[in-house]
Amino acid sequence: MKSLLLLLKIVLIIWFVDIISYFYSRETFVPLANDGHVSINDSVGKTITDKKDYFTEKNCCLVSKIFNKNKDKFEYVFEKKDTCKITDATNNNSHHLFIDGIDGWDNNKCKVPSIKDDNPIGSCRHYNFECRDFLTRSQCSKYNMEWSDRTCHNPYQKPFKESDREISYGSKTWKV
Repeated sequence: MKSLLLLLKIVLIIWFVDIISYFYSRETFVPLANDGHVSINDSVGKTITDKKDYFTEKNCCLVSKIFNKNKDKFEYVFEKKDTCKITDATNNNSHHLFIDGIDGWDNNKCKVPSIKDDNPIGSCRHYNFECRDFLTRSQCSKYNMEWSDRTCHNPYQKPFKESDREISYGSKTWKV
């Protein structure tokens, strides 16, 4: 009889804890749109409209990496678009789609970079030959990488610095 009462108490405690945890674990947020998709092109002040064509954006820049036969090297080619289909240009290692207003992109940067530009598109490199294309100078410094205006297909031509090393053994020191 004692074991039956103990079992009943355990079941009641578990049931009580389950009811209390139900009230404290409910989600209380409300999605912005019916299906949760929000586009920056559709925002008007504090109101975001329901958009049915999810794959069309405005003010885009398609940056492609194309081999220039005359210069015998890869170069970035910039193409401004008023409207673009996201499905037409999936981001890969040969082209990248930048949308105005997303991730700090300004469509005025959609041009061949000049020396005066403060944050142009290029590639980021490490000493271990790791390389990523279509990144800005500030993104490279964020990840401790070195920015280059060349693409990743062009060889890494940074000269290595040789420094004198001192080797000491006992009281003698040699420079190598």
